Amino acid sequence: MAGINMSSIILNDRWPGVPVPTLGVPTNGWDNTYDNYKTTATVNTPRYPLGTKVMAYSDNSWAPGWYTMMYLMYHSYCNAVIAGDISQDFSDGFQACTHCDGSTAQAYGVMADTSVIPYYVVSKCYTIAGGEVDYTRSQSSAGAVAVPCATLSSDGTGVYVAGYGDSYGWFWVGGVCPAKDVSIFDVANRTLGSGCCGVGACVSGDWAVRANGPLYFCISDAISTGLLTCDPTVAWKLANDISQDSQTIQPIGWSCMTAV
Repeated sequence: MAGINMSSIILNDRWPGVPVPTLGVPTNGWDNTYDNYKTTATVNTPRYPLGTKVMAYSDNSWAPGWYTMMYLMYHSYCNAVIAGDISQDFSDGFQACTHCDGSTAQAYGVMADTSVIPYYVVSKCYTIAGGEVDYTRSQSSAGAVAVPCATLSSDGTGVYVAGYGDSYGWFWVGGVCPAKDVSIFDVANRTLGSGCCGVGACVSGDWAVRANGPLYFCISDAISTGLLTCDPTVAWKLANDISQDSQTIQPIGWSCMTAV
């Protein structure tokens, strides 16, 4: 296991919508506790319309450029004890979320049919428990990914009954890594003692072939397993599904090792 700097990652934005030109970096940053919060009552509502995109420019010296943030809902399809939280510690895998199709996310009145979950409900739970979602077949290493800008949590499947217990928050979905604009991406601000989160540190991955070029998000059916690689054969192997073909293994972005 090795790592690359988070500042070396450039994400492909595969999410719908365009950035709102009149919005910028929120007051107190992308990780502020007003925008990023866990609901405690059914009357709690998102601070922005779900799916809102904002583009900003990072003028840091290692990877200057544009990046895109998106306001999404986080839900855990695992129980809260196993994998309910999105951690600030990136050493055990890339903390990326993708859309999860299932029937146990809270509705908040924004959708009448809770048997089909809208695109803006995301999760990082890779288990196939309950048959709700099979990441190893339908989501492996492909499609849109979103990296949380704050520590978020969910009460798991129980929120479907309670009507609350999921989280809203900002996610990095495209462009250069805003490593100095998001506290948990910056090694100087890490709080969990890991050497693997942020600028000057690393994100876990498999770099047996190379550490630059198209970047793949590898997952397996194990809880919280998420790695990065530039080798599509590794992504195929971790997906652990012999029915897959090369069309299902798609890059999520680019690893630019010239960045710090």
